[in-house]
Amino acid sequence: MKTQPELSHETEIKRERAAALLGAWLRRLAANLMRIVRGAGKPNDLAEEMSAALTAFKDYHEAVGEEPSSYEINQALSIGEKFEDWRQMKDEGRTTEQDMERWRADGTIEQELAFAAICRGALQHVASTLVHQPIHIASGESDVYEAIFRIERVREERRKGQAKPRKAVFKRKRRRKSVGGPSFEL
Repeated sequence: MKTQPELSHETEIKRERAAALLGAWLRRLAANLMRIVRGAGKPNDLAEEMSAALTAFKDYHEAVGEEPSSYEINQALSIGEKFEDWRQMKDEGRTTEQDMERWRADGTIEQELAFAAICRGALQHVASTLVHQPIHIASGESDVYEAIFRIERVREERRKGQAKPRKAVFKRKRRRKSVGGPSFEL
């Protein structure tokens, strides 16, 4: 892996600006491509978006003196990990450890992680279909079904967990008749 040399404060600011602009154009291009594959999107905007992304690459190189790293490009196009977003919320004080524990216990975290896995699996499936890679198509499909199973398991556990309190809430009091005496409740 290529390490980045120490940059001056001014160069670092230029790098951050150039990386932000590059990331914005890469995300716009990627989003439009995905929408086009889905059957929507704006095919007529592709040339402009590709040209702008290439210009952003050149501007980055002029500002920093080298191409953006693979890491920077990956970060620009990453949809992220949901659990990492939650961990960041905790670090920023927007949620507590008790919230995290509750979400672990009630399956919320597992369900969100599974949904993110469905998204990644679907993206792999579609990308592999476009370039005719049957092994990767099957892998993406497998990831989607595995994640769906995880969500179904969480939902089933929730149904089982919620069924017990409902029975207790709706349990009727039985009156027991006694012979010759007052009745009482159990």
